[in-house]
Amino acid sequence: MSFKKTVCALDFPSRLSGCFLRGGALTPAYGTEAVGACPQRTTFAAYSYAAGKYFYCTDGELYVSDDGTRYSKLADTDGFAPFVTEDVDGGSVRVAVVAGDRAAIYAEGAFTTQKLPHALDCGAVHCGRLFGGRRFTVRWSGSGGLLDWEEGISESGSVTLDPERGEILGIKVFAGKLVVVRQFGLTVLSMYGSPENFSVDITDTSCDAVFRNTAQVVGYRLIFCTRSGLKAFDGVRITPFATRHPVSEPTCSATYAGRYFAVCGEGIVCADADGESCLLEVCPGALFVKDGVFACNGGTVKRLTEGEGVYKFVTSAIDFGTARAKTLTAIELDGVAELLVDNGRESRVFENAGGIVRPRMRGQAFTVTVKSGGRIGRLDMTAEVTRGI
Repeated sequence: MSFKKTVCALDFPSRLSGCFLRGGALTPAYGTEAVGACPQRTTFAAYSYAAGKYFYCTDGELYVSDDGTRYSKLADTDGFAPFVTEDVDGGSVRVAVVAGDRAAIYAEGAFTTQKLPHALDCGAVHCGRLFGGRRFTVRWSGSGGLLDWEEGISESGSVTLDPERGEILGIKVFAGKLVVVRQFGLTVLSMYGSPENFSVDITDTSCDAVFRNTAQVVGYRLIFCTRSGLKAFDGVRITPFATRHPVSEPTCSATYAGRYFAVCGEGIVCADADGESCLLEVCPGALFVKDGVFACNGGTVKRLTEGEGVYKFVTSAIDFGTARAKTLTAIELDGVAELLVDNGRESRVFENAGGIVRPRMRGQAFTVTVKSGGRIGRLDMTAEVTRGI
């Protein structure tokens, strides 16, 4: 004696690569397209619309490119991690790539180099001043912008933060304030008007260890990664940001079109604002944003092409709710895909499968691997289960 049972295989995900699972359907997330070149072992990359240039950094050298395909050395960085800032000087936009106490300045069509009075690890322009951080100290330039470091009550200055939350990892402009990302939490600064009005907000924003280079403003939240997973800061409190894919040991991040991207050991995890995520099996050394998201990978610049590429979806082992022997009689799918069906002892491949596929395979549990470049709106599996005597 036997009975038939049908389950939706999309309800049993084990691994998703290159696709989103949303609303009961699989859709391709991103493919990759080689569009340019960068130095080998690139660890930092940025594009400046104001300068119309690409910047790449290795462990000790900074490079610039006009077109994203050819690049030349601009300066040494002495091991400091760079950051890019833009401000306005005399009505003209000025771009600076800062690495420690050195700055490569692009203004009026030419580059110059400047030595800053203080070494900075990170920074952001806010209300016409550059705010930079190193260890426990936040420094700000004068009202003349990123090269104005004349000290005075209304000019440049600094504040040393309480060491409880650790050293400074980054500075972000968020909700009109400055958020200092630190080793064990966030510190919010109110920096409006003249320095005598600057203040450190009292907030309960401690957390577990934060990963450097993971904080990004995504919509109305600041997303960042800690040892226990992704977190979201809404301006008041820090809460967990749950995603389908975990982000472990991330090295860099980016945000574009309301999505968060983080490079980790398995590849790039891309998450929507609702936490739905996908994994892209590309492990670049750096990400940057232009008119899309770009990845620097082994000397090649690759653009993430939305809605394209072949993805892979793997189910967990499906036993139809019983350990009894059964026959997988049918798989019905809405779309076209390559299916690999495995019963733990043998596997069968069905190429260009669509509609109803009849595996006729015997076993206790089955896994199905789907490879496709299009939408799969349905994946139902039917088995004939042997009843016990």
